[in-house]
Amino acid sequence: IGIPSTTDDDTTSTISTMNGYVSGCKDSLVRIFDCNHTLVRTLTGHTKAVTSLSWVRISNQLLLLTGSWDGTAKLWNSTNGTCLATMDGHENTVSVQGLPPTTNEEGTVDAVGRFVTGSAGIAAGNVIRDHKIRLWNVVLSTDAQTATATITKTVANDHDGPIRGLAFDALTAMVFSCSNDGTVRVRDSTSGECVLTLHTAPLLQQQQPPMLLDVTSLGKGLIAACSEDGNAFIWNISNTNTNTNNNTNTNTN
Repeated sequence: IGIPSTTDDDTTSTISTMNGYVSGCKDSLVRIFDCNHTLVRTLTGHTKAVTSLSWVRISNQLLLLTGSWDGTAKLWNSTNGTCLATMDGHENTVSVQGLPPTTNEEGTVDAVGRFVTGSAGIAAGNVIRDHKIRLWNVVLSTDAQTATATITKTVANDHDGPIRGLAFDALTAMVFSCSNDGTVRVRDSTSGECVLTLHTAPLLQQQQPPMLLDVTSLGKGLIAACSEDGNAFIWNISNTNTNTNNNTNTNTN
């Protein structure tokens, strides 16, 4: 993931602004590189592979958010490598996505950050259950040495399989989640509730929809997801009413 400018309001962008980039690694480490690809810092604390990265803005602070196979999400001060908070209790692998901070009545950014996590669920026989979307608020301590994260909303089991990826669209203020069930769910970023379900169709000789591994917003109402079988799917929801729960099978690969 790219490191955005500290003055850039769009912390959801994954494009580097020449400030470097961050990688999550299978060896449980998070590595920070500068724009010349030189390793400048290594973050330790996760115990399994780190597979999801995002940014969270709190006032003038830009915090790194990581998700791991170890069932935790962590918030970091990426400048000095300090872990500010650990959000445990997730059901296996954790996907993360930063959200825009709250604003006061004057439209000024408050000292409350927001983010969303998704979990892969727990195996019970041949069934995966308890995969959850959690919305969080986070505040920094006065000395900015620790952070306190609080769950504001939880949505459980509305996918029919593990949640594999999350994304946020700044234009619509919607959260996207993708799953092994072959769907992308478009969600209200305040309640977490699904307002639109995007379906894939089985390809060639497949009898089941492909498992979706990640999702992103392309802007202008376009959503893209990649699947385990090597395909990409693109939906256009620019003309879709997301005020009510809808289903659509529109897809391109």
